Amino acid sequence: MKNSKKNINKSSMKNITLLFGIILLFLLIILLLGRLLFHYAFGMKFSWIDFWDSLMSSVLGIILPLLLFNVFYEYFVRIYSSNEISEKITETIMSKREVIDSFEENIRKQFIKTTLQSILQEEKGDVVYDMVHPYLQSKINLRKEYKYTVILEEINGNVGKTSWNSTFSSKDYHLIRESLSYTKVFTDDTKTLPEYICAGFFTDESILDKYFKNRVFFFRENLLIDEKDLSVIKEGKREFISEFMKLKAFINEIPLTVDVVDANDSGIVVSFKTPPNIKMDSVKYDISFIMPQLKSKNSFMAVIHEPTFSPKIRFIYPKDSIKLTTIPFFDESFEDRTGISEIDGIKEIELSNWVLPRSGVVFVWDRK
Repeated sequence: MKNSKKNINKSSMKNITLLFGIILLFLLIILLLGRLLFHYAFGMKFSWIDFWDSLMSSVLGIILPLLLFNVFYEYFVRIYSSNEISEKITETIMSKREVIDSFEENIRKQFIKTTLQSILQEEKGDVVYDMVHPYLQSKINLRKEYKYTVILEEINGNVGKTSWNSTFSSKDYHLIRESLSYTKVFTDDTKTLPEYICAGFFTDESILDKYFKNRVFFFRENLLIDEKDLSVIKEGKREFISEFMKLKAFINEIPLTVDVVDANDSGIVVSFKTPPNIKMDSVKYDISFIMPQLKSKNSFMAVIHEPTFSPKIRFIYPKDSIKLTTIPFFDESFEDRTGISEIDGIKEIELSNWVLPRSGVVFVWDRK
């Protein structure tokens, strides 16, 4: 942009100088013709020496003001005009989406990168561009209407009489009831959902991406269970899913059928068969279940894995026996656009803007 301004200024100065020379030549011709007319028509005495003398006196008298005018005109008027044009071009591009949409894809990406580098300086601009690059590649989907409710309870028979009561005793385990619903907006609305989608419960957060690398998932979470009890679950995995967890999942309010349950030392992966012919445009997901958690693991982490608009997270706990601490890990503007409230053992977090992936909140408690 700076080089283009210099070229405009040089071109304009060249043109105005040429125009100034032409005007002087034109005035010289008119003056000469006038003198000759008066000489031949009215008999006035004409001398080339007197003519050149008066001409030079006149030129020297007006050339300094004209030169000063030319300099001030070029410096103030032309440069101002150039800046004004540049600002108008920028304003047009930034305010009219159709202008940017008319760019080719690579040019749009370069425009975004250059703009970020200009606003944030090159190094910070590169960092931010690397963060938004997956969005430009249309590889990240969006979540809306995100509502996540977690209830922490003592077991005390709340699970009901099942064969798992002896495995998960109230001495060693809490009971956590969870329900999550959200609408997922996909980047490609021309395709249909795959035949199977997954929910995962893992003993180690670091292996989540490994398991879901080639799978479509809609829920994943840590599994805080003793190793010996996990071995029992592996032997009766389907009964655990249906009898203890009471796992239920829906897509667009259509119940999903559990197809495969894979349980090993890394955790539990449940594959659901999806209803046919559901377009990947805007799809509503619901899941609810009950999960035991070791009392020695006195924390619960609610992680938002994809970009989500205005999530609502609710944590319900027995306030008479537990003291709760909330540790959010959203971005720096978290406190400016959130509402945190607590009443009667219910902690609610509601954000009013977009939340970046891998954000969330940790609930930590101690017994009173």
